[in-house]
Amino acid sequence: MFAQTRFVQGIVFDEEVNQRLGKVFLKNERTKENTFNNARGEFEIGVAAGDQLVASKEGYYSDTLVYSGQPLLMIYLKRTSIYIPEVKVVARRSPEDVLKQRQE
Repeated sequence: MFAQTRFVQGIVFDEEVNQRLGKVFLKNERTKENTFNNARGEFEIGVAAGDQLVASKEGYYSDTLVYSGQPLLMIYLKRTSIYIPEVKVVARRSPEDVLKQRQE
């Protein structure tokens, strides 16, 4: 007996900031069907009850979801590292001036 496959839509989010993630690779482990979601984080893929969907993106841990009839899939991926914004360091005095002041 084969499970009835249907198309289901979903959205992928960054777990920490709840923003939609684009360019996420999604794969149905049973059927081997795969797709990428769009820039708005949205996707559509064929599934049947019990199918395992794997979502993966560089810089994030992969996540596996078991489909159990949900009308809309919401997937949250966690970053593998913490994002730190760029910091600019500007010297106000030259190292020579600092050394000279310490010697006085």
